[in-house]
Amino acid sequence: MDDKSGNLLIKLIDWGGARYFQKNKKMSKISGTPYYIAPEVLNETYDEKCDVWSCGIIMYILLCGYPPFNGDDDNEIMNSVRSGEFEFPDEDWDNVTKEAKEIIRRMLTYNPQQRPSAEDVLQDLWFIKNKSKNVGDNKEILKNAIKNIKAFSSDRKLFQATTAYIVNQLMSKQERGELLNLFQVWDKNGDGVLSRDEILEGYKANYGELNAEDEVDQIMKKIDLDGNGYIDYNEFLVGFMNRNKILSNENLEKAFDSFDKVKNIVIHNFN
Repeated sequence: MDDKSGNLLIKLIDWGGARYFQKNKKMSKISGTPYYIAPEVLNETYDEKCDVWSCGIIMYILLCGYPPFNGDDDNEIMNSVRSGEFEFPDEDWDNVTKEAKEIIRRMLTYNPQQRPSAEDVLQDLWFIKNKSKNVGDNKEILKNAIKNIKAFSSDRKLFQATTAYIVNQLMSKQERGELLNLFQVWDKNGDGVLSRDEILEGYKANYGELNAEDEVDQIMKKIDLDGNGYIDYNEFLVGFMNRNKILSNENLEKAFDSFDKVKNIVIHNFN
């Protein structure tokens, strides 16, 4: 959520691994985050059922505050995923209903052919019983989950975080708002990304025709970090922000201090 006002903007982020849905077509590219990745993705043959697994992981974390498959590094986490074995520790799950545990078991069914579809999951008894309830009704579960999720999330904060932190935390709301307005004006079809043609049209409208093609090609080359031919909102923010102002020594020190909570972190191999 962009802010806490009544007219808030909700952002769906990180579509780098998204694919157009094609029923009955298997995919093979390993893509995803170790904690949430389905075992069949690691085996390089999977379909949309992998997303049901990932949603099951998210539900598990929301109810207890830590993932069902864990490890000290990515390899250990993925080996745990490959085993498919997980538990509901009593200290965190005693107050969770059997219906909630059962739907998680279903979503984390190891064999994707036996795993329910997303549509099936939405018809589960747990959803039917709880879709109108407030999650805050069970304060003890919520309290424990928040405590655990804070500890879990603090383990993996540094990776690829500095630029995102500076853009999202140290840019003023006015600066972000101005860039958001520009992004939305240029995004003619409202699909949340800018194509070369949209950038070219916006560039010409603001800066004129002279050298527009060459300038836009340079913009695409520098800002399209994932090389997919489109500029997403985060790429746009990073590319169009005032770098001299945003990436100042002061902001870099603030970003470092935000990671270095105990003031004794030494960062190695951080580019």
